[in-house]
Amino acid sequence: MVETPETLEETYSLPECCHVCLTQGELKIQKLTIPHFPETLLFAYHCPNCGYKNNELVNGEGISTFGKRFTLHVETPDDLDRQVIMMRSGGTGGSGCNTAEIRIPDLGLHIGSGGESKPSLIEFRFLEDIDEEILDSIENNQKDDLSYTLPSYFTTVQGLLQRILANLWNMYKSSQQNRAESASKEETARLKQVLIRLKKMTRGDLLPFTVILEDTLAGISIDGRNGENLDDPFSAATEPFTKSLDEQLVVEAFQRTPQEDSELGVSEMCTEGYQSAEPEETKA
Repeated sequence: MVETPETLEETYSLPECCHVCLTQGELKIQKLTIPHFPETLLFAYHCPNCGYKNNELVNGEGISTFGKRFTLHVETPDDLDRQVIMMRSGGTGGSGCNTAEIRIPDLGLHIGSGGESKPSLIEFRFLEDIDEEILDSIENNQKDDLSYTLPSYFTTVQGLLQRILANLWNMYKSSQQNRAESASKEETARLKQVLIRLKKMTRGDLLPFTVILEDTLAGISIDGRNGENLDDPFSAATEPFTKSLDEQLVVEAFQRTPQEDSELGVSEMCTEGYQSAEPEETKA
């Protein structure tokens, strides 16, 4: 998605304390130019002591006028290779705000802003057969220390599904270990079925399905097949719209609700007279 090396600009380095071992490491900041995106900053941190690494994409411009929503109908394995960008609105080392939400209607699954997994159990679909082999495959391919959050990143649709799968697997293991304190047997069984269906989706064995990616601050992007940069009209939008970018991908610019503006701090912003006053030294 980043077209050429020339889109990477000068890098700045700053000392920063490691969040894990408290040893001083190095934070590198670099500006990126990404098609159809606002000014973007890449924050890359590495601790030489414990090896902790963290990469974040951060919106370097102001708040967008509209929210942004992509609806992708995944019909072939090629659609799993489409590139995806999700970024935070600001902050480093995980301190920024991730306002993106992900929905997979075929699973009744909703991951809210900030990365919190919020599966709607009522909408989970039951399977007639439980494929234990697939469940074992999930367990063997997931690590214990995977995060429950979905931070900013460059990835693909398949990579996005794999991250969600890892997070839900951690939830499933937690429910198994703490049955008395957490989910009921019915909820655990439903989550198990969602894991099996999602694993098949990730491998391209369960098609078609729909993925909806939405961000009130428009810090998201999905490309065409084979990394094709589509003509996304969002940056020039002056009013809400819905447009098909190709046969399976639709982009929307939507008006945020008053509640969303309040949560983002937009309602409290005062821009009246901003930059309208002439500096004293330039007055005649």
